Amino acid sequence: FLALLVFRLFKQKVPGYSSYELVKTLRKFALTEISPGDYIPIFQRTDLTDKIHESFGFRLDRELITQKYFKKIFNQTKI
Repeated sequence: FLALLVFRLFKQKVPGYSSYELVKTLRKFALTEISPGDYIPIFQRTDLTDKIHESFGFRLDRELITQKYFKKIFNQTKI
């Protein structure tokens, strides 16, 4: 039940896409650790991934994502 609620809220933040498209894209979102605390994206950038990044205010399609950047994202999401 909780997962469905979270997905519905997510779908409201990213309108104009089907549930199938959203789930398919979210499953492909992946990062690979290249050194301790440093990650690179291994997903293909699309209009939908750009819309997700725009809607949530952070980007995971950068060349290098550091642990410091993850902490910044985490701190922005605290209530």
